[in-house]
Amino acid sequence: MQDKCPFSPKSELARCWHLIKNHTHSNALKDMETPLRPSVSTSSSSPPHTPLSWEDICSPGAGSTSLEDWNPSCPHGGAEGSCGHTDYILVPDLLQINNSSCYWGVLNRFEAEELLEGKPEGTFLLRDSAQDEFLFSVSFRRYSRSLHARIEQNAKRFSFDVRDPCMYRDPSVTGLLRHYSDPATCLFFEPLLSRPLPRSFPFTLQHLSRAVICSCTTYQGIDCLPLPPQLRDYLRQIKPFQESSWLI
Repeated sequence: MQDKCPFSPKSELARCWHLIKNHTHSNALKDMETPLRPSVSTSSSSPPHTPLSWEDICSPGAGSTSLEDWNPSCPHGGAEGSCGHTDYILVPDLLQINNSSCYWGVLNRFEAEELLEGKPEGTFLLRDSAQDEFLFSVSFRRYSRSLHARIEQNAKRFSFDVRDPCMYRDPSVTGLLRHYSDPATCLFFEPLLSRPLPRSFPFTLQHLSRAVICSCTTYQGIDCLPLPPQLRDYLRQIKPFQESSWLI
């Protein structure tokens, strides 16, 4: 059996390949450890070794790693929790964000400024951040001009500045937006988000379906969904963020 897996690392075939390889490798070690014995007659010989069946692969015994827990990236094929890796998780209120009229999806800062031009103080919209390390940004009107602020995440909380311990933090993006909606409590240097700018177009059914599915699973769980590879790739286009980088 070849040493390198010929299949895609995250595929079902790769998981089966690693299980079979480990099984055959352990049997080979047992054969090497068994001392040489004199030849015996055929009638007293032990029964031939039973080959590994598909049921053995799909239903491993106690202490074995199931297909659901198998992670080919681990050095010894252990479960994901047994080796060092990066956890990626999705936004907890992803469906609520997509249902919010102030969320415009993919929009750059110049398009946002054009939409906000001439709007009253406190008018704002939520959009996807153009930077990979951030998920969302808000564009808003304050002091008679359009301003922008990135939504950062740390310690499972969202904030406009995670490095400042005095800045408000919320476990959800929608909760963060609500906190800055009151002009009476919003400080002069904070984003004022009192007037949501309604989105002028509906999201596609494909976009909304992705939000519904991703709100019911984790980023790693996408690989376990009974969907064609093309659909799983589409679900993974939603930007996750690293849970391991959060400071608890």
